Order: sequence, then C-alpha cells, then structure tokens
Amino acid sequence: MIVHEGRPCQGACIGRGHLEAYVSGNAATAAARETFGPSADAHRLVRLANEGDAQAKELLEEVGRYLGSGIGSFANLFAPQLVLLGGGFGVAAFDYLRGPAEEVARREALEPMRSSVRLAKAELGTAAGFIGAAFVAFEALDAA
Repeated sequence: MIVHEGRPCQGACIGRGHLEAYVSGNAATAAARETFGPSADAHRLVRLANEGDAQAKELLEEVGRYLGSGIGSFANLFAPQLVLLGGGFGVAAFDYLRGPAEEVARREALEPMRSSVRLAKAELGTAAGFIGAAFVAFEALDAA
C-alpha cells in the first residue's frame, strides 16, 4: 500500500491504496479519462505528452512519483541493484516516469540502496512474462 485509504484496487482485490491503483496502465487510463474525457486512455496520455501537452506530462510525472514511493519501499526490503520498468505502459511512458520515480525512490530508500538502486527500461517487451516463466520451468526440469 502506498496511500492509506486510497484509490480502490482493480479486479478481485478489495483493498485500497495499493500500488497497482496508482501506477499501472489502468491507473493511467483512469487519470487520462478524468482529465481528457471518456475516450482517453494510457496510450493517448503518452501520445499527448510526446506532443508537448503539459497536463499529460504532469499526470505521467505524478504516476512516476507514486511509482518511486513503491520502489523506495521495495528497495528497503529487498535491496535490488536494478529495477526494470516494463509492460506496455511502463515502456511507453518510461521517459516521463523515470526521473520522478528515481527522485522519490532515492528520497524514500535507506542507504546503501539509496545510492545503488537504478531504474531501467525492460527490453523484452510483452514477451517478458513468458520468457520468465520458461526460465522457471527450465530450472525446475534441470533440478529434477
């Protein structure tokens, strides 16, 4: 959770204020619709930002700041050296999310994670989940 009693979660989750409700493509679509009307979505939000729309850029930066809060907490728990931003929305909006996310993550993370954690764009595209699942299956077969 990043916001106590925050936005309702999506899907089967009955919680509120969880990261997914603030930083996912669905969250970006909700923000785009609230600002630009019912036909807007996350793709249009990124396109508008690319065209120089100040409101679109600010919405994406806000998503980045929420993302940074989650990454800072994650870094404190797991001490990763690298956090990949992926998925269709994460890759498309990466240039707008990275700066605000890194700023907040570094503010929230403790040392040594504050100095060492990096954010990068995932490079495997939409096949990343399948590739990861294949590696898990391969390791399971190799261990048997």
